[in-house]
Amino acid sequence: MTFKNKLICLSTAAAAFLCCSGCVLNGTSIGDNSYIAQTHVSHASTYIADGSIHEQNNSKTEYLSDTYNFSKIINYYTSSISEKELKVFNEICTGIMEYQTEINIDSGVISSDEIGDFLTFLTSACSQIHQLSGNYGLYTDENGFVTGLEMNYSRSKKTGENELASLNEKIAQICEKASSLSDYDKIKYFHDYIVQNCQYDANGENIYSAYGCLIDGKAVCEGYSKAFAMLCEKSGIPCINIMGEASDEKNEVQSHMWNMVNLSECWYHIDVTWDDPKNLFGDDYIRYDYFNVNDDMIKSDHKSITNKYMDYPTAYEINENFFIKQGLYLFDNIDSKSIIEQSVKKCLLNAEKYIRFRCESEDKFQSVINDLFNKSDNNAGFFEILENTVTELGANVSFEEYSIVENNATKVITIQLKEK
Repeated sequence: MTFKNKLICLSTAAAAFLCCSGCVLNGTSIGDNSYIAQTHVSHASTYIADGSIHEQNNSKTEYLSDTYNFSKIINYYTSSISEKELKVFNEICTGIMEYQTEINIDSGVISSDEIGDFLTFLTSACSQIHQLSGNYGLYTDENGFVTGLEMNYSRSKKTGENELASLNEKIAQICEKASSLSDYDKIKYFHDYIVQNCQYDANGENIYSAYGCLIDGKAVCEGYSKAFAMLCEKSGIPCINIMGEASDEKNEVQSHMWNMVNLSECWYHIDVTWDDPKNLFGDDYIRYDYFNVNDDMIKSDHKSITNKYMDYPTAYEINENFFIKQGLYLFDNIDSKSIIEQSVKKCLLNAEKYIRFRCESEDKFQSVINDLFNKSDNNAGFFEILENTVTELGANVSFEEYSIVENNATKVITIQLKEK
């Protein structure tokens, strides 16, 4: 049996990222283990279903330990698993966080055929887990149900606990700086912080963890995603990790991880990794192509993967999308020129370097490109718009030299302005 916890990232249409697969845990059947450790800790929790937040029945959470804040982390997933599965979830989580080499669980709940999916679900839900390494062993009963796990760890308990303490301290510091912001602005702050302070790096000891992202400043998609999830959790914003696949402009598909967040009782996708534009414009550039997008927007190059224990909510709204909030969304039925002119003027007045738009459809995308950069006789192109605005404001910006990136997958056009 093979349990794959770590994922692969790849490039967007406009920026390339490198990634390699993560640690692979190989499960081996050891034999029968009749010892069962039980923990009974009462703790109320909430879960999220169909965009609404509901108080969960205490009876279902009687086995949830609050030692490691598991109830917050599995807010969404607890709505779809049984009380017995939730108890096993707690047993394994507690065992891992306490660095137990042998973890006993209730028998008759998870079969040996299902343990891989269950561990994938567990490590996706518990973003703070990053100490697992190598193979794991299975103890099963005569009916093929798992009664225990034999785990290996990549660091000592002391080292791991010190790392978790450092990570939690860092998360608290970041969240404190964002404490006065709205939920939308908080997730934007977290998104921007990660992009500006973490380097995408496929080589390193902790690149698949939130620790690698926020402490080492080096991570791949899993580290980005789990760091973002932990920041949201600390701030009380519902957020889950999404396992799936992503494809580049050559339609090459690899495994990937990103997030979904809940704002105003609606779910949105957010991919911080793909919004980190490595070597695209410069260190000061942050992309928002994958910031609060719905299912239709994300499906052009992302596909989520579910299993028995993992399903994802529907994201259908666009109200909290970056381009909607900033007035930079070009709907099919509006005149784009006036919005573009206003955006250029706003950009110059605020001394910003980047102008960006998102088009509602492929037809609109192509129309804007043709009108702006392949000027027809009846349309003022971007050159004229920029020249007129620079002249009007006396801005120290060149209207003869600028850089353009077109993301065909997201239908986003980004323009980098340059000083004279």
